[in-house]
Amino acid sequence: MKIQIHALELPEEVRTLYLSKQLYNLGIDYATSNLLATRKGRQDTLIVYSFSKILRLDNRFASCKIFQNTAEIIIEFEVGEEH
Repeated sequence: MKIQIHALELPEEVRTLYLSKQLYNLGIDYATSNLLATRKGRQDTLIVYSFSKILRLDNRFASCKIFQNTAEIIIEFEVGEEH
C-alpha cells in the first residue's frame, strides 16, 4: 500500500520548510497518527501531516518506508504475516 502526499497538500509553513530541504528524520507517531519531522538546526519535531481525521495508523501488522523527493512524500506500507 502506498500513500503519496504532494507538497501542495502540506500546510504552508511545513511546505516552505519541505521544499527548502529543512526537514529530516521523517517518521510516523502511531499514537497520534501523525507524520513528524525534525527541522534542521533544531531538536524539536513538528507535524508534517496528520492522518488522525482520515485513518488510524498501526504498526502491529505492517512496517513502512518513507521516501522524499522534490514534489512529494511517499509512505510505502509492507503488509503481511511476516511483519
